[in-house]
Amino acid sequence: MSQIEVVINQACQLAQAGKTPTLALIKSKVKLPMPILVQGLQAFKQLNAQERQQRLSQAQPLLAPQAPASDTLSLEQQLAYLRSQQQEMQTTIDALHRRVSQLEQQQ
Repeated sequence: MSQIEVVINQACQLAQAGKTPTLALIKSKVKLPMPILVQGLQAFKQLNAQERQQRLSQAQPLLAPQAPASDTLSLEQQLAYLRSQQQEMQTTIDALHRRVSQLEQQQ
């Protein structure tokens, strides 16, 4: 089972439990790099109800998924994760700059 399939199956289990699958909920259950979680959640959202139910019936219970050690991640995965983190930080910085500018203009 691929890492993305693990994420999709976890999202299906959350949905079946009446919870809306989010990155935070899935990350708390499955310790995988953020880009994999995002790809898996996007794939889950593209599934129709029948496909979700089929996955649930075929999925093995995810008791305690093993987190891959950081040294076993490919360089591409590490780079993708770092780039996504950098993008999130840049977005936050830009929002903070805009907010500071707004506050300065109000004074």
